[in-house]
Amino acid sequence: MKKESRLWLYIPVTVIVLLSFFHFSFYYSPLLNSDSAVGILMAEYLDLPGDLYCWGQDRGGNFVPLLGRLLSSITPLSLIVSLSLIHFFILILGYCSFATFIKNDLLKITLAGFWFLPPWQFVEFLLYPYGIQYSILGIILYLMARSEAGFFGHNRTSNLIAVSLLSIVGIWVSDFLIISFIAILVAIATGQERSHLFNLKTLLWLAITTAIGAAFIIYAKIQAVPSASYSSFEFNDLNEVTQAFALSWASVQRIFLFQSESIFQSIFGSSQCFWHPSL
Repeated sequence: MKKESRLWLYIPVTVIVLLSFFHFSFYYSPLLNSDSAVGILMAEYLDLPGDLYCWGQDRGGNFVPLLGRLLSSITPLSLIVSLSLIHFFILILGYCSFATFIKNDLLKITLAGFWFLPPWQFVEFLLYPYGIQYSILGIILYLMARSEAGFFGHNRTSNLIAVSLLSIVGIWVSDFLIISFIAILVAIATGQERSHLFNLKTLLWLAITTAIGAAFIIYAKIQAVPSASYSSFEFNDLNEVTQAFALSWASVQRIFLFQSESIFQSIFGSSQCFWHPSL
């Protein structure tokens, strides 16, 4: 009976994943964006270590192009099919990781729908490279919570190694993940596990991982030849920040007043007001 009840989860999620693959993957997508196109070109002409980042950039690591190139070199699969499979394999891992934090099967199916078949305004979060960024974050969170004893339990060493490697890869893929990692550390430092975080062994491991990760990222950035627009570190002025917040607030209002371009976007946004983590 339990196996049959699981089918009501697995079948719709599988259908959603297949629909997404045959609509949004590198091979099939009619909405292939510039980042995805560059990813294909990088995989075709990948030349390490100079191409750890895309041409003319010092951010957005070529993780998927590297794996796609490797898969196509050891299998008869074409490069673009290899990229598609690698991309969606990571997306599936990311979805499964986030889904472990949800108890209700209906909400898991809902998450699959918005994760793999998002409203067109959010398609960029599924496509390369943003989908990879969020998937890596989900996998890290899953690894940190997978054992009953928590991240610092009996699988502590293996968890630390896996999380450390994924964190380095994640920052290589997207510098923005640093913000998420800082938030995680703050959450741990202020939560029940804080005594373990301030353990000498954990702090030493964190320092070593940070040093190795920083060394790799610096090395990768040194190898890159960024364009002027990518190497500049200019910040928005107060007027531009105010305009950005005004635009964001206007978008939020349209969503909750059901005036957005997509009715599904408004339904999803409104439903979050009634969602509870215990579901």
